[in-house]
Formats: sequence, structure tokens, C-alpha cells
Amino acid sequence: MKKAIDAPICTVGLITTPEMANQVIESGTSDLISVSRAFMRDPYFGLRAAEALGCPEAVPWPREYRRGVGNLRDLGL
Repeated sequence: MKKAIDAPICTVGLITTPEMANQVIESGTSDLISVSRAFMRDPYFGLRAAEALGCPEAVPWPREYRRGVGNLRDLGL
């Protein structure tokens, strides 16, 4: 489809992990992805995804949450 039309392609549905989202974009099969359910389950999915993919500086945690997030990491969560 992407080759047939000259418009951005968005992939939706069953993209639940940062790795899955990254694979779709890196493969070139889609220009955009929608991870709505992942954000409904975890409003901080974007921040967690940045950390999981090795880009923690991309979007820092809100100042008010940094201590708590650090404590969760210390517990392995």
C-alpha cells in the first residue's frame, strides 16, 4: 500500500511493546504507529518506551515522579 499511494501510512492494532513499535517503523512498512491501548494501560508508555529503546534523554520523567521512578528501578520494576 505504501508504494501505491503517496501518503503516510499508519499502523494500528496489537502494538503493545516499544520493541514492536520500533520494528514496524524500522522495517519501513509504516510511517506512523498508533499505540492507543498501550497508553490507556500506561499513560507513561512513551517515557517507558524511550527508556526501553535506549533513549531515556528523549523525554525526561516529570520532576515530581523522578524519585518514585528511581525507587521502582531499584526494586527491578
